Amino acid sequence: DPTQALHTGNFAGFMTDVRGDHDEAERLYRKALALDPTQALHTGNFAGFMTDVRGDHDEAERLYRKALALDPKDANQTCNFAAYLLSQGRLDETAAMLEKAKGLFNRQKHQGTAEIALHEAILARVTKKDDTNALEELRNILSDGFARCPWDFTNVLAYAQEHDSAEDHTLYCAFAEAVLDEKKVAAALALLDKRSATPATTVKPKRKKPTAKKPTAKKPTAKKPTAKKPTAKKPTAKKPTAKKTAAKKTAAKKTAGKGSKKQSPANQPRRKKRKKRGEIQ
Repeated sequence: DPTQALHTGNFAGFMTDVRGDHDEAERLYRKALALDPTQALHTGNFAGFMTDVRGDHDEAERLYRKALALDPKDANQTCNFAAYLLSQGRLDETAAMLEKAKGLFNRQKHQGTAEIALHEAILARVTKKDDTNALEELRNILSDGFARCPWDFTNVLAYAQEHDSAEDHTLYCAFAEAVLDEKKVAAALALLDKRSATPATTVKPKRKKPTAKKPTAKKPTAKKPTAKKPTAKKPTAKKPTAKKTAAKKTAAKKTAGKGSKKQSPANQPRRKKRKKRGEIQ
């Protein structure tokens, strides 16, 4: 039936995952969505195709958001969108979407919950936190086993490699293979046990050598001449010398002697008695 959107979308997935015919897969995805635009499953699968195969991340995000708008309770598409956000380095959004996906899966042991645990471990390491709890949860899920389907961790691991150590990157790649292939589980758990047995080493921060500062020659600054205000000198009274004071004292005595002598009556000049007017002679 060429009008069956569901089968057309499944065939698109087969062509890209098994045959590797990406052009034919894209044609079939577009046909499936044209037949049924409300199909959340194939809208989300086409989003994964666009980011992993075509590298068109903007179109992939648009399709993921459309798929989740069509079916907000789709646990698989929520998990896949969280992986997309992590590959783009949008860490806060990744954490929120992973938490939402865990709630939708209801803690069931499933490939989706295994992917969530791996993404949480990578997210913890990228944000400089401990990834032990996430990896132990992943160990438990892998040990119990689950049905597997094709998936691509390339973009997530490429982002993680830019921020993790070589040892961590090797471990995460091994766990990604174990999520997709049951035969790789033992090798991944052996690497985890090896890392757990190795004591953690703290890297001491390097001390910066003090750098000698070059002396900077200061430019001479010309001082402005300041005009001094004229100060009025107070006249100082000169002290009289001993000779002058002695002469003054003798002169003073002479004048004092002259003025103090009283004239005797004999020496006084005789005054003529004048007649008063009107007197009878």
